[in-house]
Amino acid sequence: MKDVDFALKQLVEVAVPALSAGSNDPYTDLARVDRLGAALSLLAHRKTPAANRVHKHHTLRLQMSAVRFADLVNVAFNQIRQYGRGSAAVTMRMLESIAAIAPFAAAEKKCEALERQAQMIHRGSREGLREANDRADVDRRFSRALMALEAGERTRRGAAAKYLRSA
Repeated sequence: MKDVDFALKQLVEVAVPALSAGSNDPYTDLARVDRLGAALSLLAHRKTPAANRVHKHHTLRLQMSAVRFADLVNVAFNQIRQYGRGSAAVTMRMLESIAAIAPFAAAEKKCEALERQAQMIHRGSREGLREANDRADVDRRFSRALMALEAGERTRRGAAAKYLRSA
């Protein structure tokens, strides 16, 4: 997972400088947000590996620091959110990415991490975007992201209820 953390940081390192006023390269940012969203979609449905690796006889063989999905969401979005809150296009694309990741986030904690990030993106847009129409567009994307996360929650509850009925 540390390798994944490193790869996400590399994508962010390319995106953040493109947000500067001197660069004014929104296409690089949008492409990086898309790649980060795709990576998080792949990771969202996977079980996070255990920090400790044990031998078949339960002897500890390797101990690593655990990387949580919430940490990866923060790595992927925090800096872009912080530097890009004045960009309607980047803000909307981050919310669209969260909505796209949501169906893959099977665990409640993963959805909570995505929702927390969506809320921060939304709050930042309130402060960073001057145009009312841009803020309205962001509001719609935020609502879609929350609906996607809620749909995932309903799916998880339904699967749990189905499991309990069959047990």
